[in-house]
Amino acid sequence: MLDFIEDGIRGMHVEATRTAFLEQFWHRREEFWSWQTETFGTRFRQDCMPVFLHGGNPQDRVLIMGINPGFQGALDRRIEQVVQADVARYVSLHEQFFDDYPAFQSETGGRSPFWNNLRSKLATMLPDQVLPAEKWLAYRTTCAVQDIIPFRSTHQSTSAGDLRPGTPLGRIANATFEGLRFSDARSVWLFSQEGYKAIEGASKVLAFLSEPQVFSVAGCTRSGVHRSVEALVVQLQREGGRPPLPLLAVDNALISQPAFPFGEVCCMRATCTPRRTMAEQLRARL
Repeated sequence: MLDFIEDGIRGMHVEATRTAFLEQFWHRREEFWSWQTETFGTRFRQDCMPVFLHGGNPQDRVLIMGINPGFQGALDRRIEQVVQADVARYVSLHEQFFDDYPAFQSETGGRSPFWNNLRSKLATMLPDQVLPAEKWLAYRTTCAVQDIIPFRSTHQSTSAGDLRPGTPLGRIANATFEGLRFSDARSVWLFSQEGYKAIEGASKVLAFLSEPQVFSVAGCTRSGVHRSVEALVVQLQREGGRPPLPLLAVDNALISQPAFPFGEVCCMRATCTPRRTMAEQLRARL
């Protein structure tokens, strides 16, 4: 099962390979749950399908990554009820995610801070791109989402330390990065402390990742809140003559924090001077 999952993730950015794998995985889901329990115990949810590449082919779009997906209560229970009963709905949830997921949200009333606040971050990070006012349409046209580890968490989130080389999770993480070698995404953004550490660690063992360029990003709001975070960029060497893929990792979950001073220049303190916004500082490294 582990070899099957690794191969599928490596081909996740090739459309025909991706959809064929998702269909095969659906038919092997009972085998997967048995393997997952035997390998990880109760660390990951034993009643959920893994989350692979959401939003279809991210060609010319931003790929937003996480370390591994959580669980949104009634919302995700309803999704699982549907996708576990119908292989076509499982494939559709990945390929047509920005159409299917909002419908599930409307049905259950479920909400997610990540999805609620993502549009404002996209608008600030992509100032030259006109985003539709409707957030799901904005997402569909600008991004796709993939986690380094596709398994759903229970009470314990995955840490970068869990992705040790040679372990099952380490092998899956490496397969995720290997799959990016075939991606046509414009860039990859990863906003989390553990994601930052995971990229940093992967760059030490994967030859197709460059040495990280590490830098600090500082910002403040007009209400006087000052923040500073560490960030890094690595270049991933792609296959097929594609230019390198830049991976931006920030040591903070900025996307899910609506008050983070992404777009502010300076506050009104006498000691503050106008400077580039945090988003401008991050964009300058991509």
